Amino acid sequence: MWSVENLSRKKVSELKRLAKNKDIRGYYKMRKKELVQALSTEFINEVDPTSMEKIRLLLNSNPRIFELRRIAKKMGITFKRNMKKDELMERINRSLVRHEKNVQHSNSSQTTGSSSDQKIEPGPPMIPDLPKSYNTDKLVGLPVNPSWVHFYWDYSDQTLELIKRLEKRGQSLLLRIYDITFIDFDGTNAHQVWEYDIGNGNTKKYYANVNSPNATYISEIGYLNDDGEFITILRSNSVHTPPNAFSQKKEERWLDLSSGYRFSEPAKGILAKPVLKGVGKSSFFPHEFKERRITSGGGSFFSMMRKGNSGGVE
Repeated sequence: MWSVENLSRKKVSELKRLAKNKDIRGYYKMRKKELVQALSTEFINEVDPTSMEKIRLLLNSNPRIFELRRIAKKMGITFKRNMKKDELMERINRSLVRHEKNVQHSNSSQTTGSSSDQKIEPGPPMIPDLPKSYNTDKLVGLPVNPSWVHFYWDYSDQTLELIKRLEKRGQSLLLRIYDITFIDFDGTNAHQVWEYDIGNGNTKKYYANVNSPNATYISEIGYLNDDGEFITILRSNSVHTPPNAFSQKKEERWLDLSSGYRFSEPAKGILAKPVLKGVGKSSFFPHEFKERRITSGGGSFFSMMRKGNSGGVE
């Protein structure tokens, strides 16, 4: 183990290399202070096994954000004031996994003498469960290929209450996809509209087959009111599918590596002029056609044999 003072003198790249060798999870996301804390003996003594067990019990009891901030400060975890609850909880879980490994390593070193003389077998990794929802209203669209678009979404607690009321009334959520290529979309002027029934809120992703490459799409999640009007709950970003053919651009972009100068110029194939040939002309000279005969049989298309040759066939 290293001291905080020695670790603080090292560069971030060196700290990350040490953390990688010690199999510290999430080291590539850490800042310098977090790397120093994860690698130092002081950080191990700051949170003992009893405290770690209490922290885990508190995390499982759905704590409030101010309680998570207090835990993070006690553990020496850096965080921003506007960090969301789920993100802070994930960071605390990651730190607990590192603490438990370091404590096990420290205890085994004390009982066996020197840790360098004996190889410590790492225990099974403790991977925290990902949350099923981040409690935010979000609808995101991503292009997959020229014919497919992927949408995924999440709901806030307020939206989930609305969905429950709709479910009691027997109404389902609808996913609408609009083709808005080259238009200023106002909700009613789309080229085409596709509608899918996505149930009562359990589904949170969908792959849609669209029929126009190189086109722009947008989607909405909503429901129909008593008058049959579509009420929007969520709206996505605009998604542009890639073309299914080669680009029609006729310029080549260049970069001068020595000076960094960027420039473009027409492709050489555009500037070249072809030689115009007469229709029906061939590379054969007229007298060669007279000496050759076209046959319909045999294994070849042309049977080219001169007259008078020995063994020739008329």
